[in-house]
Parts: sequence; C-alpha cells; structure tokens
Amino acid sequence: MPPAYVITDVGSTTTKALLIGPEGKEARLIGRAEAPTTVEKPFEDVTVGVRSALRKLAEIVGCELVSEVCRKAGEGARRQYRYLSTSSAGGGLQILVYGLTKSVTADSARRAALG
Repeated sequence: MPPAYVITDVGSTTTKALLIGPEGKEARLIGRAEAPTTVEKPFEDVTVGVRSALRKLAEIVGCELVSEVCRKAGEGARRQYRYLSTSSAGGGLQILVYGLTKSVTADSARRAALG
C-alpha cells in the first residue's frame, strides 16, 4: 500500500495539519485540522501545537495519528505514514532542529534547542 502523508505547518498563530492519502494513481486530501501555535509562553514549544493539530486531525479522519507519526524507531506501524513539516511563521521561530533517528540525532537536537 502506498504511504499516506501527514503534513504540518507551524505558522505564527496557527498550526495546520493535513492528511493526504493515495487514491488510485493520484493523491487526495483526506482531512485538515488546525490548532493554536504554541511558540510563545506558557508552552514555548511548537510540538505542543503540532500534537494538538494532529489529535484534531485524527478525530476528523477517524484514525490514530500521533502515536503512528511520533512512534519510536523500530516500533511497528499499522500503516505507513510519511511526515513532513514546514514553518510559515514570520519571525516567531528562531531555531529548527532535525534528527535522522530519534534515539541519537533527534535527542541531541532537542537538547541543543531546549537546553
């Protein structure tokens, strides 16, 4: 089965989440959700808003996305999801972290970003 794509965009005020899945040889938008961006106090962590948008999207499309997209390396998945994220925020995000594997580079990047 071709993969589905979960895409998030962290904006200055709103974080958007999309689920795009295969339909024959084409792709279609399965669902869309939004949540407030959480770059400012009290959270100061955009992942809170991303997870909130993913939970809302999961409710709309009727499947679990947070645990599937955020699962640890090596854990099995019920469906193959590819995750992409962008930022359209004008000036609120001051650092971008990227990890190839959660257990090594992603943890190091998180420590560098959050202290």
